[in-house]
Amino acid sequence: MKFIIYLILIFSLFSVEKFQYDISKSEKRIREYKNETKGLDIILPEQLRLFFKELKGDYAIFYDWNGEEVYYRYRKNEFDFESEKKTIGLFQGQSYKIKGTFQGIASFKDLETKMILHSPQFYLKPDPENFWSFDRIESFDLVKEENLKDRHSILIFKLLSFETTSIDELIY
Repeated sequence: MKFIIYLILIFSLFSVEKFQYDISKSEKRIREYKNETKGLDIILPEQLRLFFKELKGDYAIFYDWNGEEVYYRYRKNEFDFESEKKTIGLFQGQSYKIKGTFQGIASFKDLETKMILHSPQFYLKPDPENFWSFDRIESFDLVKEENLKDRHSILIFKLLSFETTSIDELIY
């Protein structure tokens, strides 16, 4: 009987079709996308696979396997209750496929004075819908390629859609 149990354990260890994670460990990281930047054109796939961290202000914060964060703006302001309904299905630590359009960066360094800031400075592309924002928004023209690649910069996207990558069935 012990022989059969050992045989099953050994077989399960060497099984090819073994479920491990919702997001593959070989999935490209945010840092790799930043390093591939040419000029101010950041090359990203149509959707990213990231883990959800939290809602903070008007942003849904996601992170990759390395813990590098990405901000997705999901609402215009705190009174945008219609957009807030979109985030009801988000759970901390859950992995998602997220679609969004690149809007700019948030940096903990002032790009003109090079001083470290205690709260991020937002550098966003011109958008006629941003006039209502309470964030300190600076011109995206100040951003250079090295600012996009900087480890203190956070990519900001406009959230278009998301879907969970987890499997709802138990895998034996």
